[in-house]
Amino acid sequence: IAEEYQVLAYLTGALAEQEKAIDLIIETITRLDIIFARGKYSREIHGVTPLINQSEYIKIKQGRHPLIQGKAVPLDFELGNDYRGLVITGANAGGKTVVLKTVG
Repeated sequence: IAEEYQVLAYLTGALAEQEKAIDLIIETITRLDIIFARGKYSREIHGVTPLINQSEYIKIKQGRHPLIQGKAVPLDFELGNDYRGLVITGANAGGKTVVLKTVG
């Protein structure tokens, strides 16, 4: 039993010395897993990478919530070229909040 204790103590010490490296490896693997999961899901739903611009212009074509699938009404939205402001009105459950959350 004393020998087992010595081996366990040695291994525990060896692991403790590498704690920062182990934490970094776990963090890196976690980030890579998230990146690959997002990529896989994007392909499954035929997602499109957004194009980012610096011209204060936004255009969304057929925007949808990725988890609602067929139930969602697609959103077409454009702001910045001919329009500088936007007033959103409508009935309850009409999609106003969806537009605001989609556009950001």
